Amino acid sequence: MYWNIETTGQTTGGGSLPASNGLTTAQMSDSNSFAGYDFISANGVWTIPANGTHPVASADDTVIRRHLSVIPSIEANTNNA
Repeated sequence: MYWNIETTGQTTGGGSLPASNGLTTAQMSDSNSFAGYDFISANGVWTIPANGTHPVASADDTVIRRHLSVIPSIEANTNNA
């Protein structure tokens, strides 16, 4: 989880969130700031639109559907626990 320290005023992380996850507006606009986010591959879920200020879900709904298809199995495993 990342947050914008300039727009939120929150400069430190809470709980187990490291303070390094708090980013400036410029950093939030740079895909290199987001460790583990997939912006590049064919399966990439994230994008930062031109003039965007933060990552958003890819507009390619086939990619999103492919990633969301695992949710029912996760919910089933949680409900059967």
